[in-house]
Amino acid sequence: MTGTNLNVEAVKGSAANIGRIMDDMSAFTELRAAWPALGDFDLAQQLQAIVDDRRTGVIVHAEQLRTSLTEIAKALHKVATDVENTDEGTAEKIRAVVAGLRVRVQEDLAQLDGQRV
Repeated sequence: MTGTNLNVEAVKGSAANIGRIMDDMSAFTELRAAWPALGDFDLAQQLQAIVDDRRTGVIVHAEQLRTSLTEIAKALHKVATDVENTDEGTAEKIRAVVAGLRVRVQEDLAQLDGQRV
């Protein structure tokens, strides 16, 4: 028989840490600021277009990473909570079954005692 163990608090802690990785987006905010033009000649304008494209790409990737990490954090937290709730629910069901068995055993014992008399 195999068992599955999950440290719910550790998973919730990891979820919180993952969710905070991209909290500081200040570097990417600074990238959004207008940059001075490189020049009015053709090569400078081509280079400006390439730099702007790369800069926008970095910003978009950072935003996507932040969104992904936030979603991963939410999913991990949900998994931990679901496992925690499932374990608690299962324990309650087991306790109810055991309580029912105790009543049944007591009734059966009382019935057996009545038959012996």
